[in-house]
Amino acid sequence: MIENNRNGAFALKTVVSVSLGSSTRDHKAQAELLGEQFEVSRLGTDGDFKKAIRVLKDLDGKVDAIDLGGIDIYLYAGKKRYAIKDALKLAGAVQKTPVVDGSGLKNTLERQTIAYLKENTDLLPAGTPVLMVSGADRFGINSKKPWDQIKPEEYTKLLEKLHFTPRFKQLQ
Repeated sequence: MIENNRNGAFALKTVVSVSLGSSTRDHKAQAELLGEQFEVSRLGTDGDFKKAIRVLKDLDGKVDAIDLGGIDIYLYAGKKRYAIKDALKLAGAVQKTPVVDGSGLKNTLERQTIAYLKENTDLLPAGTPVLMVSGADRFGINSKKPWDQIKPEEYTKLLEKLHFTPRFKQLQ
């Protein structure tokens, strides 16, 4: 249920995605989800990391949720999770407002959605061309193997091709 604010008006829940990407793609929309009114907006910082930190600090405590657009806090390999230092710095700039990066959805819901569509609908018949997104941040849906059969070294090879060298203590 939408709560009334001090003025008696209905309060919108505000969600802002702060991106290191171009500000030319900034936008704002309103939607109703599960009976709640939301205002969702995107703010690009044109690749300026310091500006992104300033924007995040300014929004902290003023909005209901913040998304880190275009950057994941964690990358997953098998059952291991590896932090992206710059993403941790961005998230650390926010002290009061919940911060998300979408990796939880990428690692669970997306994979389950593809399996569900294949098994329960005719939307993905055999031989259907599909767009394969980056395996680096969508590890769960780019694997043809069940989750527990993925070898971390397979993922490591991809990261090395991208010139990303994670520091692993030990992979098992």
